[in-house]
Amino acid sequence: MRRAFLSFVLLATSCTFGDGVQPPSPSTAPEAATIAAGTAAVTTTAAATPADPATRAAALFTARSFLDALSAGEWNGAATMIVDAPEDLPETLAAWSESITLVDASYAIGFDYVTDELARVGASATLTPKGFQAWRFETALDLAFDGSWKVVWSPSILYPGLADGDRLVVEHDWAPRGAILARDGTALVRSVPIWSVGVVPGRIEDLDVVVAVLEEAAGIPGDTVRAEIAKPGVQADWFVPVGSLPTSATEAAATLSATPGILLREATERVSLSPGLAAHVVGAVGPITTERLDVLGPPYGPNDLVGVSGIEQSFERQLAGTPDARIVWLNRYGQTIETLLEATGTPPESITTTIDLTVQTAAERALEGISKRAAVVIVDTETSEVLASVSRPIDGFDRAFLGSYPPGSTFKIVTAAALLEEGMSPEDRVDCPAEVTLGGAHFRNAGGRDLGRITLATAFAESCNTTFTALAVQRLSNAILGSVAMAFGFETDPDAGLPAATPRYPEPVDTAELAASAMGQGRVLVTPLEQASIAAAVAAGGWLPPTVIVGETDRVRVPLDPGVASDLADLMLLVVTDGTAGNARVPGEVVRAKTGSAEYNDAGDTHAWIVGYWNHLAFAVIVEDGGSGGQTAAPIAAAIIQDLVG
Repeated sequence: MRRAFLSFVLLATSCTFGDGVQPPSPSTAPEAATIAAGTAAVTTTAAATPADPATRAAALFTARSFLDALSAGEWNGAATMIVDAPEDLPETLAAWSESITLVDASYAIGFDYVTDELARVGASATLTPKGFQAWRFETALDLAFDGSWKVVWSPSILYPGLADGDRLVVEHDWAPRGAILARDGTALVRSVPIWSVGVVPGRIEDLDVVVAVLEEAAGIPGDTVRAEIAKPGVQADWFVPVGSLPTSATEAAATLSATPGILLREATERVSLSPGLAAHVVGAVGPITTERLDVLGPPYGPNDLVGVSGIEQSFERQLAGTPDARIVWLNRYGQTIETLLEATGTPPESITTTIDLTVQTAAERALEGISKRAAVVIVDTETSEVLASVSRPIDGFDRAFLGSYPPGSTFKIVTAAALLEEGMSPEDRVDCPAEVTLGGAHFRNAGGRDLGRITLATAFAESCNTTFTALAVQRLSNAILGSVAMAFGFETDPDAGLPAATPRYPEPVDTAELAASAMGQGRVLVTPLEQASIAAAVAAGGWLPPTVIVGETDRVRVPLDPGVASDLADLMLLVVTDGTAGNARVPGEVVRAKTGSAEYNDAGDTHAWIVGYWNHLAFAVIVEDGGSGGQTAAPIAAAIIQDLVG
């Protein structure tokens, strides 16, 4: 288990009160009480004259005001009521509150014993540190009169018995993180026990010996050890992690433990089912950053490990749970005096994803040997659950969910849906010239092809740019095409269980941009996740927001006209059998698809796309700078299907 510490040190001052002994009983005055003000101890006896009511009231007022300032976190105000207060007392009080993560404090005055010059006032303290039940104890403060009543500073005000240099430490024991599971319950990643191997610089007798033992017994490079020890700020009594060791390596562990300066601690590490499997979905665990610490807050500390990407990050609180915690009193030498308060944490939870191991493995195999940046997403056509998600390179960002790309001709699925909804038929005759000018902009077909007078179905299968741009201008409007795009999920912020970019369909500013948008250019942007969900919408008769987490039931399908969905399915089949996606054919299988070659710069370079579906699987494949979708992306889709067919 991992342990985190938050602490404060009670700084030495010239104003202390004895050793923080317990206050006298409120029912009787003491035979004698010793009060130390500054460096002089004054003993009052039973013969001392109690103060008059007005003096007593003034002393109690000061005591109450000081305790109220502590309760409110007004550290500067509290310091003004201290006799000869150290300059850094406000910082000391703030550090005390922060170190025990104090969220609420109250004090009730109990006994008091007041003379004309000195006073002792008891109080019942109720403190509530974050993550703990209310903490109740009795404390006392002493006051001295020199023209006005002032509190005599002592660390024991904060807790009885605390002395200069003592610390209160919040220790956290984190349980092993929950597993991240595939849809069948197989652990994609889980925590296993290990030994965290570290060095304590102040205990090293011979650094060369330590380095040699670590290299021989644990395979930890000597350069790593020396570099970690030499880092700025490393203290002699720190545990400095330098590597890890399996718990099964008992002989090596014994050798390491017997070497002065080497220390082993119980820890855990994340182990994947297979290296890199669903890497961007699962994510990674790493050291907490300052920004992440600000977001998570207590009980997290600066030395904790947290999820830094993927589900590890998105579901950090569920996977980590909350730690067992305790407030411990340490003396100036770091020795434990007493455990003062304990709290039981909440156990970690495992997260079940929608990832299908068979489909995920097929998708990853299909990208083996692809040297360009690429991504694949496969979703279930009925549920829009993500069955596979792959991004390459593996050490890059999550292109499948976060990559925003122009869709190119794959957007003609949306444009065709709009045209069909407006009354066109796949058999309607349309023109496919080599070039058209719309709104002052020129639009050309790939390869300069002129197909003449053809059916809308053929124009879709051959991905005729001039047909769809012209029809968008003639038959559609910004509102119509925009509305259909929204029905396919554009401008809907994803809630897929992982961070994902929002697909964009900005309203065109003129005729030229409407034409460009109709062929998936202009300012239109999509993710592979969105593209797979569009294909699924055709198969299922409506768009359903995709998710990578099992059990997400609050998603609502946006229906697609059944006739339009049927026509789109036929059009996408024709693309594979007689059009640009011939390379996606798999013998004996019915595959429907749409290719795209999406320009992404002024030079006309293109990303290669294919989106489609087969059986209950909807897919999207992109290869950045891949050129033709039919030539580059379609074979990848075919390889996935062939792998699954067996």
